[in-house]
Amino acid sequence: MKPVAKPSTSLNDLLGQNLGAGSSGVGLATGQSSRRAGNFDDLFGAKPQTPSFATPAIPVVAPPQQMLAASTDNFDAGRILRLETELERINRELEDTKRRKREDEEDLESFWKSKLEVQSKENSKTVEELKTNHKAQISKLQEEHFLEVNRLKENFNRQLDDITSSANQVGDIVAVVGKVDVLSHSIDKIAADVALVDDVAALKLEQMKVHDLNLSLKDLIRNQQNDNEKVCYLKGELI
Repeated sequence: MKPVAKPSTSLNDLLGQNLGAGSSGVGLATGQSSRRAGNFDDLFGAKPQTPSFATPAIPVVAPPQQMLAASTDNFDAGRILRLETELERINRELEDTKRRKREDEEDLESFWKSKLEVQSKENSKTVEELKTNHKAQISKLQEEHFLEVNRLKENFNRQLDDITSSANQVGDIVAVVGKVDVLSHSIDKIAADVALVDDVAALKLEQMKVHDLNLSLKDLIRNQQNDNEKVCYLKGELI
């Protein structure tokens, strides 16, 4: 039975085993071993193969320009990230500032609204008090004016009554004066007829008294006429 040989990638591997066996005392000559030691692959024209072995991994070193570009990209990315973070922080602060400002404005608006409402109520109350006081003053002045007018009317009517009464008395005095004049003429006529000296002197004395009385009556009449003219003037003014 022919033994099955192991599969080999080349005849050298197969023959290498046979050559090893021959050197161990199979009885082959040294010349034959030398001849057989040749490469049968060369004889048959097969392409010699390089022995297969694991190639160690060689680290790929990037060129300096690529390393610089990579570091620049990393720096730019970090810078952009920091800028974005800073921008977000600024935006939050801005929104917070806007919110506080809006709250302050609302508080200030509420404060002034309440203050204006209080001031408006106080002003309305003051206006109402002024209106009430004004009405009271007007009523008081109207009442005082009415009382003063009535008092003046009463005084005027009383004075008018006095003047009218005086005028009536003047009429009586005029009649008396007329009688006195008649009496004076009668005395003068009687005096012309009296012959005695004593009677003439007494008569002259009486005549002087009557004359003085007549002058007094005329002065009284003149004063009464002036008063009547004043009354007429006052009546015209009132009308």
